[in-house]
Amino acid sequence: MEDADLLRSYTLEQLEQHPHEQRVAAAAWDELLKTPAAKVSSFLKAYYPSTTGTRAGTPLFQKLCDAYFPQNPPTVPSRVSQQISSLLREKDTYLKIAEGEWPFESAVVPGFTPEASAWQKDRLARLVRTLKHELALPLLLAASQSATEKRFAELVFMLEIFAFRYKNVCSGHASPAQAIYYAEAKRVREAAAAGKEVRWNDLRVKLQGLLDKSASDEHFKVSLDNHLRYDRGSAQKANLREFLTTLEDHREWLEKGALGQPKPNMMSVFDLQQVTIEHIYPQNPLPGDEQPEMRELLNRLGNLTFFGPRENSDAGNKSFSVKCKHYYALSQVGLTRGLIKFSQWTETEYKERLHDLQADACKVFRLL
Repeated sequence: MEDADLLRSYTLEQLEQHPHEQRVAAAAWDELLKTPAAKVSSFLKAYYPSTTGTRAGTPLFQKLCDAYFPQNPPTVPSRVSQQISSLLREKDTYLKIAEGEWPFESAVVPGFTPEASAWQKDRLARLVRTLKHELALPLLLAASQSATEKRFAELVFMLEIFAFRYKNVCSGHASPAQAIYYAEAKRVREAAAAGKEVRWNDLRVKLQGLLDKSASDEHFKVSLDNHLRYDRGSAQKANLREFLTTLEDHREWLEKGALGQPKPNMMSVFDLQQVTIEHIYPQNPLPGDEQPEMRELLNRLGNLTFFGPRENSDAGNKSFSVKCKHYYALSQVGLTRGLIKFSQWTETEYKERLHDLQADACKVFRLL
């Protein structure tokens, strides 16, 4: 039997002498178990660390019993049914977050400014779907229950920046981040229960400490060049789109001197599925435009930029001068438009651009 089924039997047995609470609990379990078993199991594995601050491990069923329905001393009957109702409520929220869907209700009220913009909501989908950072789900679940929508949005973007640099690019070990996430999940729930405002100052410091230790600037620069390659499969293409569009979101801040905390422009939302990655030195250059020294650099970061969804992206195999005049100069993407500063595209310009991308990345993908 699945853990959830075992837990249902166990709790209803606890309530045998309390028919009203048992009916309430049974109805909640029936509703909860309409969800496919694999998703319920995934939820329980996230719910446990989200509330206890520790890894679930095995046997999960016994850990769930001990944490939420202990026999010594026995749980008050009304508390048993309340806990099951809480599981049902948080399961629905968890499933939304796990799909990258914003967990807060969006009420459209004239004259009302929402706490989170469309750009901020899109970052959750990036964190979960693009970066596949499932490790953060217990913390995100806790934050959705304990923090304001504004603070939740702040957390999502912080985790996106951290996950990209620490995990996706520098391959940092999961265990140190996991320990921080789980402890923070428990802390925010306790803070909310005590009526305290939830903020992320301490979490930011701890995660930046992990970046300093395992994803330093030099390590990050080298890893960007080594890993973010167009010819490394769909995962790295997704990482490339994440990287290039996030730099573009910070273009205005970078051009103004990159002072203080990184500040993205949240006015435009790039649909990563519609973003077209562009090879500056083309994949199939026209006769007479071949540059043998550029073949090795073709799929590497310094030779890549992007076009937005509504832009003319058929620059294809045309020469650099033609691309600059008819495509890059007209692009709405500052990262791409900036290529017109180069009079030619050789290994020298490639190295200059790669250096600039790496330097900008170290300014943008940081927490302090």
